[in-house]
Amino acid sequence: MFNRTKPAILSILKYRKVNTKKNRQRKIDYNDIDVAEGILGKEIPFKIYQSKMKTFSSKGIYTSKVKSIKFHSKEKGYDLNTPKYHNFILGNGTLSHNSTEAMQIGQYVAWLLAGGRIKCHQEQVEGKWRWIIDYVVKPKRKIKFNLQENVAFSSDELQEKAFKLHDKYGKNQVIVYDEGRQGLDSARAMEAINKGMEDFIQACGFMGHVVIIVLPNYFKLHEDYAIARSWFLIDVYSDKQHRRGYFSFYNEEQKERLFYFGKKRIGIRAKYTSASENFWGKFSSWFPFDREEYDKLKKESIKKIRKSRQQQKWKKQRDAAIYLIKKYSGMTSVEIANELSVYSRIKISDSKIRYAISNISKQNVKEID
Repeated sequence: MFNRTKPAILSILKYRKVNTKKNRQRKIDYNDIDVAEGILGKEIPFKIYQSKMKTFSSKGIYTSKVKSIKFHSKEKGYDLNTPKYHNFILGNGTLSHNSTEAMQIGQYVAWLLAGGRIKCHQEQVEGKWRWIIDYVVKPKRKIKFNLQENVAFSSDELQEKAFKLHDKYGKNQVIVYDEGRQGLDSARAMEAINKGMEDFIQACGFMGHVVIIVLPNYFKLHEDYAIARSWFLIDVYSDKQHRRGYFSFYNEEQKERLFYFGKKRIGIRAKYTSASENFWGKFSSWFPFDREEYDKLKKESIKKIRKSRQQQKWKKQRDAAIYLIKKYSGMTSVEIANELSVYSRIKISDSKIRYAISNISKQNVKEID
């Protein structure tokens, strides 16, 4: 059982004026604990006794003994996990696989833009409502959607491919913006997405492209793009048995409700249940591109991002070194530039030295001699 008692959890919730009347009639669950941890700003330690483990379903979990271990070769390996619990289950009890759904939507939108049409209706089959296809009209034009031209893994790629598509095919093309970083790096990913969209709107807004964004966290998206400049939101999740392939669809009105009401709540599960979806469904594992090629391009993009981050770190260290030379040597910017040019064998202007010093000291560049 949890060593954090029900009265203690309820008192934390009550302190933040969270309605606890319904909670008194039932046992506390992980959502209550998630909210309580969010209020405290730290993790509440807990323990589950062995006798209680039988209450957790083991359906679909199998084990087998290792028969033998043979040495093959030495290679670089990676151990990916989350701290302490070493799993990939999200805070709302689901697993995520956004990219597959995004690529399927991108292919479908490109199919529609090429002239494709489909008509369906719902009818009850064996007690369940099913979608029945009446007819399909094939596109009259070529479907313009491929991995090389229509998928971007960074904000720089997004703008670059937007201009190339506009120059080659004209307006109203489809781009899937799949920021490569997820998990523990999702905060940086959201910063990159918000900054990337800001730059994209300013530079490429006139092109009328349809941009499908793969988001680590909808609630950290800038309000302008989350509400005013987007048509719909699709939340991809897994069921309680962690089977992938489920989604919830929110139209313009409902995603606005979800965004504003969800931001007021604490805990991922609470946020994503703050507004009702218009409908939900399942999607297949079909992928419109070669999966290995897609994974390769995504890994290359992540490497570029990390390299760029390292270069920024080196630049800051270089600027700090130049600032210290200026501070303790008494040399002018021109003298520093000349000396560095001699030893590095690369021509360095005094203006670059002044900008480097300004980055550290925050002085006006014109005031630095």
